[in-house]
Amino acid sequence: TVAEPFIEVFSAGNAGNSGLTPPHEAKNLITVANSLNSRQGSMDAISSSSSRGPAVDGRQHPIVAAPGATISSSRNDLGGECA
Repeated sequence: TVAEPFIEVFSAGNAGNSGLTPPHEAKNLITVANSLNSRQGSMDAISSSSSRGPAVDGRQHPIVAAPGATISSSRNDLGGECA
């Protein structure tokens, strides 16, 4: 059999500045942080709940970020944070 290329994308986790925990720090993993959006502040900022920091071997994580705070997939006209 031939080994096929495989890229795994994983959340950075929700430990904030406490650092990354397994499996979020696995080697050759693309980790995604939770960034803020216009409802929460600047979309250039990573949410305080999103894990960050070096992996055990010193690699920096997260690799990329995507909006993840106050995201609504549908509108709730009856109230709530995303109404």
